[in-house]
Amino acid sequence: MTNIADFNLMTTQLEAAHWGWTIALFLWAVGLSGMGFFLNYWVRQKKFVYLLTAAAIIGTLLVVSHLARMLNLPFAVLSSVFDMALNLSSWMFIGICLLSLLCVGSLFYSMICAGILFKGEKWQQMADSNWFNGIFSALGAACTVYSGFLLTQAVGIPFWNSAIIPILWILSGMACSVGAIELLMVFGQIDANRVKWSRTTSI
Repeated sequence: MTNIADFNLMTTQLEAAHWGWTIALFLWAVGLSGMGFFLNYWVRQKKFVYLLTAAAIIGTLLVVSHLARMLNLPFAVLSSVFDMALNLSSWMFIGICLLSLLCVGSLFYSMICAGILFKGEKWQQMADSNWFNGIFSALGAACTVYSGFLLTQAVGIPFWNSAIIPILWILSGMACSVGAIELLMVFGQIDANRVKWSRTTSI
């Protein structure tokens, strides 16, 4: 039987990571956006989507700025794609792909909600469909799990260097997202009748 610790060996990128506050804020923003889109399968409120989109974009900008590659990273990605030199064993490559999909997808979702470019009944019906929100739900969960695996690379903190961190990160992101739903409901930004379950869930 495979030891659960072996999941830490899924990629070859196991060097110690040293991070600052930008990564801490990135982890918080991605946890909120990722699990927020997971919960949005049941919420589907415009103001909530706007918040999650902002969190996804801010989180991605933070991690990219931490790499000091704000300008040359897109060119490096394009070069890798054209040369078919993709490092599929790199957590950073996997993460950038997932976060890019989340950013572009959530911006597309927000534009539908706001009626910018993507106007009309067919776009609104798509944004309210189960399959559309199911895709975002899965993508959000994947980004949250990724950020949890990234946290296992932290040096000097034994509890963080554990294969169960992605599970704990899902629960942490879920708590943050439910808290955001509660705040938006209290301030009248989302329909309270649509999220009656949030109070019981938060308790």
